[in-house]
Amino acid sequence: MMSRRMLGGMVGLLILAAVFLAVALLESRNHPEQTPVEKTDSRPILDSPYRNTQPEVRFVGDDVCARCHEAMAAGYRKHPMSRSLAPVAKALPLEQYDLAAHNPFDAQGFHYQVERQGERVYHQETRLDPAGKVLAETKFEVQFALGSGAHGRAYLINHEGYVFQSPISWFTQAKRWDLSPGYQGNNVHFNRPIPAECLTCHSNHAEADPDTINYFRMPIVQGYAIGCERCHGPGELHVRTRESQAEARGVDVTIVNPARLDPALREAVCQQCHLEGEFHALRRGRQLSDFRPGLPLHQFISIYVRSAGQIEQMMAVGQVEQMYASRCFQESGGKLGCISCHDPHDYPDPAEKIDYYRRRCQVCHPDSGCKLELSVRRKKSPEDSCIECHMPRFPTADIAHAAATDHRIPRLPGKSKAAPTGRLSISQKYSISLFPEENSPDPEKDRDLGIALSEMARQNRNPRPAAQALDLLEPGLDRWPDDVPAWEAKGYALWVLNQPRPALLAFEKALAIKPRRENSLIRAASLAAQLHQTETAIGYWKKAIEVNPWNWQFFNVLAFLLDEQKDWKSAAEQCQKALALNPTSQETRQLLVACYLRLGDRERSRTEFEILLGLSPDPAAMRRWFEQQGR
Repeated sequence: MMSRRMLGGMVGLLILAAVFLAVALLESRNHPEQTPVEKTDSRPILDSPYRNTQPEVRFVGDDVCARCHEAMAAGYRKHPMSRSLAPVAKALPLEQYDLAAHNPFDAQGFHYQVERQGERVYHQETRLDPAGKVLAETKFEVQFALGSGAHGRAYLINHEGYVFQSPISWFTQAKRWDLSPGYQGNNVHFNRPIPAECLTCHSNHAEADPDTINYFRMPIVQGYAIGCERCHGPGELHVRTRESQAEARGVDVTIVNPARLDPALREAVCQQCHLEGEFHALRRGRQLSDFRPGLPLHQFISIYVRSAGQIEQMMAVGQVEQMYASRCFQESGGKLGCISCHDPHDYPDPAEKIDYYRRRCQVCHPDSGCKLELSVRRKKSPEDSCIECHMPRFPTADIAHAAATDHRIPRLPGKSKAAPTGRLSISQKYSISLFPEENSPDPEKDRDLGIALSEMARQNRNPRPAAQALDLLEPGLDRWPDDVPAWEAKGYALWVLNQPRPALLAFEKALAIKPRRENSLIRAASLAAQLHQTETAIGYWKKAIEVNPWNWQFFNVLAFLLDEQKDWKSAAEQCQKALALNPTSQETRQLLVACYLRLGDRERSRTEFEILLGLSPDPAAMRRWFEQQGR
């Protein structure tokens, strides 16, 4: 599923402010909702009747909420969201560590093992030669268990605030360990970075550095799993007024109750994480973690989906897009929403689910009942389950973030409609559309669409959306020349259009504003190398390493550039640093062997070559290469 805060207070009227503050404090005994909040944030405040939407209001944590709401807190502890992230030592025990649980296991030529030592868990990857000799080995402690465990768990490694995923995951239904989803096609070992979007939606609160890919300020998470305040907003004002024992009058505006919100605002509470979409664009000056329940989500992020006709009927799009396509949602006039069926305070046990969801259906369908005879229904579902027919499951076990049941709620199984998107006029011109369509005037819509189209062009190497992105981005950059994400989007679009010089200039514009912007450093370095500006590229890669010293590829690319400069000693040093993080990289080790040969260090080159030979899929070709290098 990024952070937001606002507005610094004015100084100079301190005496007058003190008088008003004293009056306000006296009044708050009878009118607790008027308790003042110190304004310490410079970002603009969005209008809301709920005072805890203001960015200055602080979070208090689930334990404080549970002091008065123990029954709700106990119900929530049964919900998978309450187990979205946990320290490994405190995660609900699901895993087994024996041979029967596929531990250890072999995959793609590597040997994997999970080892538990008391409350600590270690994941290990080893590469062996045919004789069983260890060629390369990586072993890290995993600190966090990611996911509720209903389908499985991933595991995260913390390198001084830089967070990466382990290649080993636990699959609950199969009761076994195996490669993490996506690793079968692209095994990146222990080097898959965990971006802000991931921890923002899987944790209660994570303070990401917005200029890096996977760095989080320590402590990395506060509160771990998704908590009360992710749906109700920060609780400082609410707790303060309740503990003052002041009389509450009318609607309590110190805390958000999602059930009382207008439909769009109510759905935004769930959509902050469950609206997956295809491409995202953060609104200018915003981060996703700035969002507060009770505020419009589209003021913080623009989410785009494929335009009409491009979504397969049973494609594993998110639950939100599917629900919007349902007749139930479209004809409910805003009545139907996520919490119509899902109550986070009351998660049903498996034995209760059929009756639980039947009662939910009957809220809107109390009299009509099912048109099929009971005997016919029981042939399809012996328990006479509404959702077995109208929300059938489809296989998505290996697809992250996909709905496991058809939230289009088809009247007839197999007849569900494709998920809706924006207006046809937009979808005819562009291949993506804003979801849900926002009709209010907004001068920054073109900027957001341009960023999304640029990302689409980058992923697909498609020049058409790249050209469209440039047309949309230019006016905004003239108006807001300090918009770093827009400069980056322009750089990506120009790159796809094979215009490396102006693309490099765009990333350099971004770096002039944010010198430690990791993505811009990577792209500027790559483009400079493409333009044969080797010294410039080397400088950018060194800066990228300062920003993120745990990305092995930065050392690897820098080593090749230094090799071009015939600085073999420095190139060998960078190879060693890359191999310390990713010891199975064949290209890095091959360059290291070559550097040692050029430096005249035949003993070290032979040692590294023996490892390289074991890693190579074609040892005979590798031997010929080594002999040629030696000559």
